[in-house]
Formats: sequence, C-alpha cells, structure tokens
Amino acid sequence: RSPRSMARVPAALTRSPFPAKRSTSTYLDEVGLGPRVIACTCVAYVVLLLVCTLLPPWRDNLVILQPVERSAANLAGTILAGSALSRVAHLLSPRATKVSVAEKAMLATNAIAASANLLMGNLATPVLVDPITGTHQYVVRWCEWTVLAFLMTFVVEGVSSRSMPEALGLSSLMAISAGCGFVFPLCTNSGMWALVMALSFATYFSLFPRFLQHRARYNAASDTCAGPEDVERVVCLNVAYDLSFWCCAMWTVIVLDFCLIWGTAVYQGDDFDAGGRPQWPFVVDACVDLMAKLVYAHVIAALHTYLPAEAERQNLRWIQEAMDVVWATSRDIIVVSETRKPGVACSLASRHVVSLLGAESGPWTSWRKLEIDDSHHPDMSRSASASASSDSTGGGGGGDS
Repeated sequence: RSPRSMARVPAALTRSPFPAKRSTSTYLDEVGLGPRVIACTCVAYVVLLLVCTLLPPWRDNLVILQPVERSAANLAGTILAGSALSRVAHLLSPRATKVSVAEKAMLATNAIAASANLLMGNLATPVLVDPITGTHQYVVRWCEWTVLAFLMTFVVEGVSSRSMPEALGLSSLMAISAGCGFVFPLCTNSGMWALVMALSFATYFSLFPRFLQHRARYNAASDTCAGPEDVERVVCLNVAYDLSFWCCAMWTVIVLDFCLIWGTAVYQGDDFDAGGRPQWPFVVDACVDLMAKLVYAHVIAALHTYLPAEAERQNLRWIQEAMDVVWATSRDIIVVSETRKPGVACSLASRHVVSLLGAESGPWTSWRKLEIDDSHHPDMSRSASASASSDSTGGGGGGDS
C-alpha cells in the first residue's frame, strides 16, 4: 500500500491491541497516600515507646533483661538491621529503579522491628505481669506488633484494593487485635480480661474472610480474563492473594506463640516463674518475630520481581497466539529467515506457500538451510536472499507468482 492509502486506514485498525510496556504499579503507588501512612506508623511507634517508658505503670516496671533474652534480642535486631541496610544500599545504587510504596513499607517494617529488639537487648525495658495468667508482657514488643500489624495489613490490602477506607478498616482491626496486649496486664479481674481477649480474637479472625475474598476475586478474574489488558489486574490479584495468605500465616504463628506461653503458664501455675522470670518465652517471641519479618520482606521483594515479569510473560503469550493465527490463516506468504553464519540462512515459509508451489513446497514448510546463491528456484532464491540480509521478510500474495 502507498502512504496515501495507509492514511485512509482507521486508527483503530493500526493501533496495537497489546498494552504499551510500562512498570506495574499497585493501588498504593497510584493514590499517593502510602508514604503518609508509613510516616504516621513510624510516629505512632515512637509515641508508644515514649508513653511506655515515661508514664506509669510502665515506668515503674523497667527492668534489664536476662543474658539469654538480651542475646536473643540483639541477634534478631542485628539480622533485621542488616536486612534493612542491604536493601537501602541496593535502592541507593545508580541502577535502582523508582522505590515503590511497598518497598518503603518493607524498610519501615524491618527498621521498627530491628529498633525494638535492639532497645530491649541493650536498655531497660518495661515488663509487666499479667495478673490472670501470670505471664510476663514485654511492652516494647507490643509497641512493635501493634503498629506493624496495621502497616503490614495495609500494604497487603493496597496491592489490589480500590477502596482506601476498606484497606484502612482491616488494618485498623489488626492494630486493635495486637494492641490488646497492652491491656492484658492492666485487667483487674477475669471478666475484664476475658472481654479483652474476645475483642482481640474477634478482630484477628477478620483476616480470614478477607483472605477468602482475595482468593475468590483472583479465581473470578482468572476465569474472565479476556485479553492482555486484563493480565496486569489478574497478576495483581494473584499477588494480593499470596500476600494475604502469608499475612494470615504469620499472624497465626504469633497467636499460637502467645497461646503456647499462656497455656504453659496456666498449666504450671506457681511453678511457671518459681525460679525467676523464665527466659524461653522471650526467646520464642524473638524467633517468631524475626521469622515473620524476614518472610514478609521476601514476599514484598518477590512482588516487585514477579508482578512485572508475569505480566510480560502473559502479554508475550497473547502475542504468540495472535501471530499463530496470522501464520496459519493469512493468504500472504510470510518467509522468516535467520542467518546462522555468513552465506547460510535457515528459512521457513507460512502454510499458504503450498498453494503457490504445490508439491515443491515441502522444503519450505520446515526449517531448511539455504546457501545464498542462485542455484535454487529463482523466485524463492531471491526471497531467501532478501530475508537473510534483513533477518526477517514478509511478501508474496494470495496466488500471485
């Protein structure tokens, strides 16, 4: 076609049906609220620390942890701080791309967890005794878990949620669930204690209906994916489903850890702390906390490698399927040639070559090596030579010879 005739072709017919290549973003990156939420979370953590060290009854119960507890806290804090610093160094490198909200949240999570462990390992920390169960509550740990319960859930919801109130609502419920740990040592009777425990578990269980909703949305989107424009959305829902699963798993481990210590204290009664404050509950808490934060960091990092890579792979699959249809049904003869070495090309013609050459088309329907000379069929030799020189050539039309 001449340029004039091409100008008369409607733009809708010349536009590519595949989306332009771009970086895959999440809802957090689009609305611009993520950095403010992260900043507020860090401020809330500092405020909680100040309250728990300057005001009674926490101020009156500052203690230096025992040697094993300090070692566990310092080890966990060092690992988390090293993880955060290595990620900062990577993000500051010249080859680093734009930092997403999820990556900033991951850094804030590791920094808060590292500071909490290092503070408990090196300074006097408030420790209260639960009057109902007899367990020791490490208040700095609850400061960390309360703010991070909110932040981690908020990031999980922000991957796919299109409603900021929805994301903030579930995040607040998780913060309330973890914040009940502050109240347990202040309960003066078993009725109040049971009421706080019921509130903590009720808000914690809100994670599971949301997880099932993430799974249902992902399955529904996968079944109705109609084209490349839907791929990115499906991949985001898949990542949200995975993040929701790990969020449920990690907080379940923390709840089981709490129940284990509580159940042991109730079972042993006065023998639980007969020889002084037992050290193993704190060590278990530190190990669970370290595991949860490292898994969370790994999942967030995988989000930024899997999400764009999977979207690109799906787009390539759609392109391949479209080209397969063109290759099989086009009445043009398409010849693809690849130069393997100077003077030699491997060529393949589309199926319509049979209507042109008949029985002689056999060698052209599978990859064949061609030396670039004039010893072959004159017309096809010229086509192969032109193809080999440009690496790919299309030509010949519907039955013309």
